[in-house]
Amino acid sequence: MLIAITYFLYPQSKQKKIESNLDKIEEKTAEIQKEHTNVFENVEYKGFDANNNSFVISAKNAHTEENNADFIYMKGVKSTFFFKDGRVVVITSETGTYDKLNNDISFQTNIRITDGIDTITADNADFLSSKSLALIYNNIEYNSFRGLLKADNIRYDLQEKILKISMNDDKKIKMKLIK
Repeated sequence: MLIAITYFLYPQSKQKKIESNLDKIEEKTAEIQKEHTNVFENVEYKGFDANNNSFVISAKNAHTEENNADFIYMKGVKSTFFFKDGRVVVITSETGTYDKLNNDISFQTNIRITDGIDTITADNADFLSSKSLALIYNNIEYNSFRGLLKADNIRYDLQEKILKISMNDDKKIKMKLIK
């Protein structure tokens, strides 16, 4: 009888003890994460790029880590760039990061870029104010009244106004022009 009790009950009590310890570890992990993260809703940041163009970046949700409060992780991102030549460019994405020290912004997941006339969709985009550079990459589709372009990379030098469009692995760019 003692062997049967030991055989059936001991593993069950051991399993309950393990589950209890796992619950405690998960609770402690959640507490630690809360202590080291600042969470915000409906945030907005304003700034200027290296060429003195202004921008506004907003997010539905954002958080920082305690050890790096200058780096903002965002969800539901919308950025509006106001260029000196009068153009207004709006970029939206599901997620993004913003570095408050150098005003660099990285957009991830379902990127949509529009100037009111043309539209670009992509998986990733970086607005590197510190380098006067805009990088758009991965699954790019550029729709314009002039046609459709598909590429892997777009690099735009904001200061020199030089645009470079390329494919990975030296493939050809897919473009359809409408006359």
